[in-house]
Amino acid sequence: MHINILSACHSVQAASRLRDTESIVHPQHHCSGAAVGAPCATTAHTAGLLTCHAFLMRMKHGFRISSPTCSLSGMTIYFILSLGLIRTANAEELHNHGNQTFHKFELEADRGYGRDDMISSWDFKGWIGKDRDKLALKSEGEKEGSHLKQAEFWGMYSRNISEFWDAQIGLRHDTQKEGTSYLVMGFEGLAPYFLDTEIHLFVSHKGDVSARLRQETDLLITQQLVAQPYFEVNAFAQDVPEQHVGGGFSSLELGLKTRYELTRKFAPYLDLRYERKLGETSGLARSDGERRDDFIAALGIRLMF
Repeated sequence: MHINILSACHSVQAASRLRDTESIVHPQHHCSGAAVGAPCATTAHTAGLLTCHAFLMRMKHGFRISSPTCSLSGMTIYFILSLGLIRTANAEELHNHGNQTFHKFELEADRGYGRDDMISSWDFKGWIGKDRDKLALKSEGEKEGSHLKQAEFWGMYSRNISEFWDAQIGLRHDTQKEGTSYLVMGFEGLAPYFLDTEIHLFVSHKGDVSARLRQETDLLITQQLVAQPYFEVNAFAQDVPEQHVGGGFSSLELGLKTRYELTRKFAPYLDLRYERKLGETSGLARSDGERRDDFIAALGIRLMF
């Protein structure tokens, strides 16, 4: 810190010398309007800076400062040094902050009814790491009656690439309808209009390619009551008969979650959502005697830790 103070003083002195070069090079030159033999204001200013150097040396060693010759120049130096010290403190704080490890995890679990049976679902997501590099974890699933319809488990390396966006790459494993593993690549961040956005591309171990887009946003009704509209759409690049999906857009989900935050970490919620199969997938579902759409109302809790 002392080195920064002296460096700032040297910088101010150098600027002053550059401005006052003529008086220093020509010591016989007198300021216009000054009495003969009177010291030039520039010379006095330079002398004041030299005195300020002495006063900074005293400040460095903890002595009380009293220097009438440093009144104006000292104020200028004090202002410059204050800015320098603030910037140094902020840089140190940011450096220390960047070395810390943080985490955020969120779990939502609910139970309700669709048109045919009871529906239970869970949605877990979170991350642990530093400001730039994180490990992102996700899991989501749905159970209809006693039958597990969907279960996904994700693990990704997440790298911050801009102020609001992370690039992600990792693995996803589905246990239903049959065990399938995927390479995951995508982005997660905040789109315009405060839309939390997740967009990912999947390549299965069999070479099948699919993609998913999900967006949601929080709308504050009161400080504790929050409405969260959301939607999710899935698409496949080809038919995948073993998963009963066809090429093109395969499914759409629209929903509205309304939660009451008793605390920031605990909130009960009501989830109303509409699910529909699309395109060729819808045709396959009809051929198999399955519903092509469903409306679900569920109650659940949201935990943050």
